[in-house]
This record gives sequence, C-alpha cells and structure tokens, in this order.
Amino acid sequence: MAKIRPIRQFPVSKEVCAQLTQSILLGHFLPGDKLPSERDLVEEFQVSRVAIWEALGTLENSGFITTRQGVNGGTYVTKLTFGHIYNAFLDLFSADKISIPELYRVRLLIEPGIARLAALAGRGTCRSHQENSLIRERSGRGKGYSYNN
Repeated sequence: MAKIRPIRQFPVSKEVCAQLTQSILLGHFLPGDKLPSERDLVEEFQVSRVAIWEALGTLENSGFITTRQGVNGGTYVTKLTFGHIYNAFLDLFSADKISIPELYRVRLLIEPGIARLAALAGRGTCRSHQENSLIRERSGRGKGYSYNN
C-alpha cells in the first residue's frame, strides 16, 4: 500500500485574511472605511469568531487595518505606506528570517516595476530635461558635456 499522509486543512483564518486583504487591495474597502462588525463577518464568512479574530489580528499586524476602542470603535482600513513594508523587512531581517541574498531577490522583483512607474510618471520638467539631453546626445553636442559648460 502506498504511504498515506494526513490531510491538512488550510486554516480558516488564513482564508478569511486572504479574502479581506483582496477586498482591500481591490478597493472594496478604502482607507478610513470601517469593516463590518465581527458578528457580521462571522455570518458572512460562516466561520467562528476565533477565525475572525485571528484574521483581523494578522491584518492589523500587516498594517492593513487598525482597531479603535470607544464610541467610534471598530476596525478601520488604514492607508498602506512604505513604512509598513520597511518595518516588515526590518523585523524579518532582525529576527534572522530573511537574508541579504533573499532581500536582493526581492529587490530584483520590485525595481523593474518601480522603474516602469517612474518612467510613466515622467511628465513636465523632468521629461523636458530628458528630451533635451537626448537631443543634445544625438546631435553630438552631448559629447564631453560637463556641468561647467
């Protein structure tokens, strides 16, 4: 008989977290929006309250949401910033969970997209300077150009 391995069920909280993350990234929930109450999320996902708590905890640790207490309490979507990514990488590096070569691989994945966005955003003055530099280079006036000219 073939070796049989136990079937591992994907944690429900991870699926809830993935769906909420996707909803935030797709813009169904915008920064400042209040998420449905825990009770509503339990009914909507048809999962336990514990699964919802775990998913919301993961989202809060990732910087996607924040929880407020009091009269205006609830769970709110935050504005994602570079600081969240920076802190996550810093934590991973400090805890020896990511190495310099792994960071380099991440950089190789991210930089082409950043360069593309920068090129697309190049408008006005920056684009004008780029075009003038290209014209000078093509006309031969760009050779030997220095900042003292």
